[in-house]
Parts: sequence; C-alpha cells; structure tokens
Amino acid sequence: MIEAYLPSGKRLRLSLGSMAKSIAETAKFRIQHLIAAMQLNAPLDPDSIRWLSTIDDFLHDRLAHFGLVRPRVTLQLGDWFTRYLADLPRTFKPGSRRKLEQTQAKLLAHFTESKQLRAITHDDAAAWRRSLEEQKLSEATIRTHCGNARTIMNRAVKRDHIERNAFADLPCGSTARKNPAHVSAADIQRIIDACPTTSWKLLFAVAGYLGVRVPSEYVRLTWDCVDVERSRLRVDSPKTEAHAGGESRIVPLPPYVMSLIQQRYDEMANGERLLIPIKPCGGMRRKALKIIKAAKFQQWPNLWQTLRASCERNMMICGVPDFAVHLILGHSPTVSRKHYANMVPDQVMMAITNGSFDAGQNPGWKALETAGNDLHGEETQGSHKTDKPRSRKHLPAKHAVSVKGGRGDSNPRPSGSQPDALTN
Repeated sequence: MIEAYLPSGKRLRLSLGSMAKSIAETAKFRIQHLIAAMQLNAPLDPDSIRWLSTIDDFLHDRLAHFGLVRPRVTLQLGDWFTRYLADLPRTFKPGSRRKLEQTQAKLLAHFTESKQLRAITHDDAAAWRRSLEEQKLSEATIRTHCGNARTIMNRAVKRDHIERNAFADLPCGSTARKNPAHVSAADIQRIIDACPTTSWKLLFAVAGYLGVRVPSEYVRLTWDCVDVERSRLRVDSPKTEAHAGGESRIVPLPPYVMSLIQQRYDEMANGERLLIPIKPCGGMRRKALKIIKAAKFQQWPNLWQTLRASCERNMMICGVPDFAVHLILGHSPTVSRKHYANMVPDQVMMAITNGSFDAGQNPGWKALETAGNDLHGEETQGSHKTDKPRSRKHLPAKHAVSVKGGRGDSNPRPSGSQPDALTN
C-alpha cells in the first residue's frame, strides 16, 4: 500500500497487490517522482517516462485517476497511420507523402495494423530494421524508412499516445553518394555541341554550368526568370522552398549560356513561356543518353546529379569562392561536403602531381574576372560586352523579359582547348 498527499491536499491510497518488495519499492519511488513533478509543474525525468511505459493499464488508470498522468489511449498502428496522414498539411509535397506511405507499408507488413503503439519496443524496432536489410534494400533506403518511422512516432509521443519512441535510436539520415564520376567543363561543352536542338543545349548547359536541378527546377524556368540586363537567372526550387529564403535563388549567367538563351528566344513561338520546353519523362532520359553517346562518352551513374556535382567542383577549380558556390547551387556547406565536393577529380590530381595546377591561369577564372556579375547584385564598372540584348527595349515585341535583381558569380564558358577525358 502506497500512501501520500497530493499538492491539492487530496490523500492518495494505492494498493499494488502482491509483488516482489524491490518492485514495490521502485513503484513507490517513481510515484513520489510523479507527485514531485506535479507539485513543481516540472517535466518527468526519462527514467519515470520509461517506467510508465512498462506498467499495466490498471496501475496507469489508477495514477490517471489521481491526476498524476494523463489517461492512457490505446491506439493501434493502422489507426495511427490513418490519423497521421490525414493531419498532413496541404502544402506537403506529393513525393514526400509517397515516401511516408511506403514506410507505412513496410511497418504494417512487419507489425500488422492491430499492433498497439505502446507495445512496440526498442527490440521490435531493431528487428524491423533487420527485416529491411534482409529485403536487400540499400542503406540509403533503409535510413530513409527509419527516419520516417522516427518522425511518425515522435508525433505520437507529442500527442500523448505513447510515452517513448521505440524508433528514436535507429540510424537514419542521408548517406553520402559514392559516385566517383566527374564531368569537366570541356566535356560538358562537347556534350552540348552534340545536342540536336537549342532546347537540349540549354538543358545540359543549365545542369552542367549552373547546377540547376533536373527535373524539379528546370521545368519551372520561364522567360520571367531571366534578367537580361544583369545576366541573372532566378531559379525557383521546390526542394528548398519550405526553408526561409529557400523558395528561389539567383544564378549568374555566363556569356555562353546567355547566348543560348538568346538563341532559344529567337526560335521560340509566340506566347511560349517555358525556357526549356522538354517534358521530364522516361523519353527525356533516353534522349539524353543518346546525346551523351553521340558525344563519345560512356554513361555515368546518376545522370543529372553527377552534372550538378561536377558543376560545383568545376566552379571551385576555377576559383569561385566556396560561399558563392553554395549560394549559387542552393545548398549548405554541410550538404556540399557530403554529396558534392566529396571527391577530387582525376585531372586535378594529375595537375597537382605534375606541378601544373594554377586556378588563376584557368581560362574560366579569367572569364569570371571580366563577367561583371558581383556577388551582391550591385552593378560593377567595366562589365563585359556581348551580343545579347541589354534591356527590354532591345527585345522583339513578341515577348518582354522581366528584370529581376540577384547575386552570384559566373561559371565560365569552357575554353576551346583539347577536352579532358571523362573520369568514371
């Protein structure tokens, strides 16, 4: 029998029944902690939370009767998934929702819909992860499912459906790509030269020279995104739009890419809005691979992601400051080190060992010095001269390109020197 007085003055009398003395003493100690937490209006310590998750419904209901804990809600896994998915905001991206539903299928296949949330233990969660490994899933996929499961159960903890998250300790998070492929600026130019149309040239140019994500970002590029006077391009990013200031970024346009935009403008039909009118489908990838083959290159893994990563490394090789590269490509230094600047291209290795590496002598760096694109969007003196239109009044009447401000440094146009070999 446990007797105590609650902060309200009410007397607590609680019979634990027949049990070992050590267990009864532990229960008495934990109940005293619950009373102290109520008196001080303080959160429970982790040990008390773990103890509450192990007691039966009868004892928990008695503690809830005295106001020491909230009433326990018996919720099954299938019911919780229905509630969780229904509460997702309308702004939640379809792709992210699809991944949550895939995790839901994995959990329900292992635990069944009738499994009670509080009955899932840390050992059960670890066994579920091992079952994913037995299905021969990649480590990246397993980590994604574990991260989704942890997020889903964290919401259940916040809603007081369970006292602890059994999936909290499972390894999760993104994994660094193991992709040794690198495409040099000269190689990108050879591929662009093999493209059959201006639209395809522009697609490879924005992917390889500007680091635009394919397909999520290039499909949003319209003529309103082009700032002709300052050679800038506004890139709307659905991947980072949920973060403050991540809805779009300003990318500098090197002279060569600007000339492709002008050529595309001259060819476009009246009323056309899309800068690159190529539909992102399976046929697009097959066509891209044919172009790469026509340029006499072998297919590399992660087609568009490799071009984006190569763009970052090529910018750094040309001497663009790291902070500018991260802002231009739209990711953090941590993401850069983990997924992009995580390998050294062979041509850099060879140039260092031969004693011939000098970023200041790189033709691309010379182009940067005369590009006239400062990092903060102010106009600079001595800007470069090109054949592109410098204001809206120089454009044909069929369309007007809006002027947007921005910041960024320019990625160079490749020189006409002998192209480097593609590193696989």
